[in-house]
Amino acid sequence: EHNAQSRRERIDERFQDLLGSVVWTEPSIEAKWVEVVPCRQVGERGGSFRSIKANRHVEFESDLERRVYQILEESPQVTTYCEQPLSIEYTWAGRTLRYFPDALVHLDDGRIVLLEVKPQLLWADGQNVAKWDAATTYCSDRGWGFAVTGGNRHPRLLLHLATSDELEILEGLTTSGPASWQAVSTLWFSAGHSWSSLLGNSLAHGFTLQRSPFSLSRVSQSPWLQGVQRLPPATT
Repeated sequence: EHNAQSRRERIDERFQDLLGSVVWTEPSIEAKWVEVVPCRQVGERGGSFRSIKANRHVEFESDLERRVYQILEESPQVTTYCEQPLSIEYTWAGRTLRYFPDALVHLDDGRIVLLEVKPQLLWADGQNVAKWDAATTYCSDRGWGFAVTGGNRHPRLLLHLATSDELEILEGLTTSGPASWQAVSTLWFSAGHSWSSLLGNSLAHGFTLQRSPFSLSRVSQSPWLQGVQRLPPATT
């Protein structure tokens, strides 16, 4: 019984952390739950488990997704949820593409959250930010919230790493446009600044970190990043 109580407390704590990172619509409009079913299947590396709340097998694409879905399954604040619930158009590199968020979650107070599960390393990725900007706007039009989670880590937990001195470095690096790996390595990493602080400053001040090839870019406007920056300070 003690172990069961401890697990319930851990689940509640993790779900409250997740809720604290939801970007909600302002001003809010009435959210309405829509009956959805998965709009695509997971890849071969995924799996599934029997969900009581969904009354079917829920599929997951990674172990990280499985752990997050288990939180949704066990949290008393979640009425039901659906994985791979819909697709959203977004623009990247001059092309119109489709983005598939990981879950739509119905809370017991009537609120609805669209959820993306992504490891921390990819939170400031340029293409991901473009996807999440589109998702933030999509949710705003429906009175939903949108959140990105890494399971037990959330973007707002990195905002405290941002400093004015490091912002000056990033601004200097991107004055003439995107900065290369060589430039960032020389002025950031070789000077003793960490990857975590680069990520935290990017989220707090509006920069993206593109991979392959690497580049650091300033974002002129990002609904998702602006929403993250408005979140209440993390307590942990």
